[in-house]
Amino acid sequence: MLSKQITAVALRLMALWLLVKLILSLPTYAMMLGAAGTVPEDSAPALLLLLIGVFLLVGLLAAWLIHRAANAALARVEQAAPDATAALGPQDQKLLFQLLGLYFLIAALAGLPDALAFLPYWPQASWQSFLRPAGLLFQLGMGLWLAAGASFWCRLFHRLRGH
Repeated sequence: MLSKQITAVALRLMALWLLVKLILSLPTYAMMLGAAGTVPEDSAPALLLLLIGVFLLVGLLAAWLIHRAANAALARVEQAAPDATAALGPQDQKLLFQLLGLYFLIAALAGLPDALAFLPYWPQASWQSFLRPAGLLFQLGMGLWLAAGASFWCRLFHRLRGH
């Protein structure tokens, strides 16, 4: 199997994993909506419903984009020469950093709904309740930085290797 084929399979598995995580988080969303109904504020259920909708929309969009990236990787495999994947070039390294960033993004997006389940009770929540969402937001930021700034990371690791 060529490295681009392996990448395409990994991308498809990531898209499938994200879809499964979205489906598995639906009961959490339902519990959050049920708990928000007991809060006396009128805007809390509407805000929570909007937040749930955004999570589902972003998750589905990310899964679709990952699936499209897998198809693009497979299309490039068919066009490439057989000996083109012998060495790991700069573009391949950049792709690996982008994939790592994409993994961080997906893992953070998949974990945020569970981490934010305390929001209907946030006046009674302790400061420790905010630590997991803060860590996931940091992971989300790092994923964005890895995905968008992959050339920075390639240059940094190139310098660290002494080249």
